[in-house]
Amino acid sequence: MSLTDAAYYFKKYLPYLAVVFLIIMIIFYIFKLLFMYLGGLTKPQEIAYKEIEGIEGFKLEKPQFSSSGIDTAQGIKFTLDNPEGRPIEASQAAVVYYVPPTVGKIENKNKAESMAMQQKIGFNKATMQKKLNTQENKYVFTDMYRDLAIDLTNFNFTYKYEMKRDAQLFTNIKMFAESEIKNQAIAFLKAMGKYPEEFAQGRVNVIYIDYNRLTNTSTIVKRPQEANMVEVDFFRADVGSLQVVTPTYFNSQNYVVIVPKEDEPKVVNAQVKFFEKSTDLTGIYALKTGDEAWQNLASGSAYIAYNEASNKKNITIRKMELRYYDPDAYQQTIQPVFVFLGDNFAAYVPALKESYFQ
Repeated sequence: MSLTDAAYYFKKYLPYLAVVFLIIMIIFYIFKLLFMYLGGLTKPQEIAYKEIEGIEGFKLEKPQFSSSGIDTAQGIKFTLDNPEGRPIEASQAAVVYYVPPTVGKIENKNKAESMAMQQKIGFNKATMQKKLNTQENKYVFTDMYRDLAIDLTNFNFTYKYEMKRDAQLFTNIKMFAESEIKNQAIAFLKAMGKYPEEFAQGRVNVIYIDYNRLTNTSTIVKRPQEANMVEVDFFRADVGSLQVVTPTYFNSQNYVVIVPKEDEPKVVNAQVKFFEKSTDLTGIYALKTGDEAWQNLASGSAYIAYNEASNKKNITIRKMELRYYDPDAYQQTIQPVFVFLGDNFAAYVPALKESYFQ
């Protein structure tokens, strides 16, 4: 082939060669970017741990669990039988939220008295007795049927109606739709001025109860038509993707119990023990591994939130989760816990590395 012929064919096929070259370069860079992306996925992410700072007298402490449960799992043998076949691995770190303390003021008495006189409570000003408990900073209101205690620092309250003294309480029972029952409970908390935004964002659980006035006992029932009372439990909003657990696991320390009377539903028990967390004063703390949390449980260092068969010494754990703990008494932080669930069993283990508490 002469040089003239070579030049002719080169010019003729040059555009095709350019296209082929361009395609090769595109494929090359696609693979290069893909390998860079995959490499980024497998590269360990560095976590910027940060402790809560700038608060006078602050010292990170383990969650203090309610005295209604058992603070040790000593003497129980645990077996893990979960879908993963081993302790789960949670994230390496989690946010811990500071809970600012509240302070009681003299003028808070006026607001507490206003809460007590709400129509949904039913106190009569002429017969109501008032007592200020300065040691616990509580204002207590009582009469023959009612007992209301209000915390003057944050207006958390506990209300109880003496059901066994009211012979007409369980006449004309009419069970309402679940949505209506929830609305009645919400309306009560709003009337008391204790319906925080987190309740509106959190879970709401309805429990049907059969109350026996003769024995003064309550039994949880499955069907609404078997019940003459309803408990509505309010839970704090989820923290990110993690749900919140309470000292009793299955229900909440924030609740309203209603007798659904046909003429007018009556609130017979209610309680709010809610402590506002700060979204600004936070820290990022390292978590235990799943194996470390399991060892804590197995060695007896766990809080038993629920154990239906209290004398049972062999427990099979079916599920292990990371959750946030919502205390029923003031604590300086809201922090995560590992939750171990079995058959009618629930236990908690603090999730932060032990070194923080030493």
